[in-house]
Amino acid sequence: TNTKISELDSPKTDHIIGGSGLGAELCHPEGLLLPGLLPHGTGSVDATSAMQGEIFKLLRELDESKTERDNLVRKMDQMECYYEALIQELEENQKQILGELQNLRNEHSSCIYTISSTKAQMEAMHQQMSDELLHLAQERCNLDSLNKELERRAVSSEAALRRARLNYSIAVNQLQKDLETLSLQVLSMYETNANLIQKAFSEASQPLLQVSQESMPRDLGVEDSDADKFLLSQNLNMGVKGQLQGGDGLLEDLRRSLTLQEGLYQKIQEELSEMHLANIHLDVFSLMLHQAVLDAVVDNRLAKEQV
Repeated sequence: TNTKISELDSPKTDHIIGGSGLGAELCHPEGLLLPGLLPHGTGSVDATSAMQGEIFKLLRELDESKTERDNLVRKMDQMECYYEALIQELEENQKQILGELQNLRNEHSSCIYTISSTKAQMEAMHQQMSDELLHLAQERCNLDSLNKELERRAVSSEAALRRARLNYSIAVNQLQKDLETLSLQVLSMYETNANLIQKAFSEASQPLLQVSQESMPRDLGVEDSDADKFLLSQNLNMGVKGQLQGGDGLLEDLRRSLTLQEGLYQKIQEELSEMHLANIHLDVFSLMLHQAVLDAVVDNRLAKEQV
C-alpha cells in the first residue's frame, strides 16, 4: 500500500504532463501572441482566436486537473496515514491476539495437567475404594462368622447355664433333704444319748442305794466304829465317781459326734455357698455374653448399613 501511494506521489505525473508538450505552451501562452509568430491575414486572426480559446480551455482544465491532483494527493496522504494507523492497530491487535493465544495455550496446558492429575487422583481413589470395599467385605464375612460363633456360644452357654441351674436346684433340694435328715438324725442321736445317760445314771444310782440299804442293817449289829464309816463313805464315793466317769465318757462321745456333725454341716454350707457363687458367676457370664452378642449384632448391622 505504501508502495502504491509513493508511486502515485512520485513525479511521474509531472513528467507525463510535461511530456505532452502542453506544459511549456500553457505556461507561456503569451508566446503564441508574438507578432512574428502570428500568420498574416484575417483568416489567421480567426484561427488565432480559436486557438487562444482552446488554450484557455486547456488552461482551465489544467488548473482543474492540478486541483484534482492536489486533492488526490491530499486524499492519498490521508489514506496513507489511515492505512499506517490501521496497520499499527492491526499489528497491536495481532500482538494482543498472540498474547491471548499464548495465555490460552498456557491455560490449556495447565488444564491438561489438572485433568491428568485429577484423573490420577480419581484412579487412586477408585483403587482405594475398591480396596476398602474388599476390606469391608472381608470384615463383614469375619463379623458374620464371629456373630455365628457368638450365637453358638450364647446358645451353648445358655444351655450350660440351664443345666447348671437345674443341677444347682437339684443339689439344693438334695442338700436340704440331707440337712433335714441330718438334723433329724442329730436330734434322734441327741435324744438317744440323753436317754442313755439318764438310764445310765438311774441304773448306777439304784445299785448304790441297794448297797447302802443292805449295808446299813448289817452294820447296825456291829460296833459303830469310825473306820467302818470311813470305808463305807470311800466305797460310796468310788462308785459315784465311776458312774460319773462313765457318764463323762458318754458326754465326750456325744460332743465328738456333735462336733463331727457340725463340721459336716459347715462343709455342706460351704459347698452351698460355693455353688451359689458359681451360679452367680454363671449368671454374670451369661449376661456379659448376651451383651457381647447384642453388641456384635449391632456392629454387624452398622457395617451392613455402611456397605
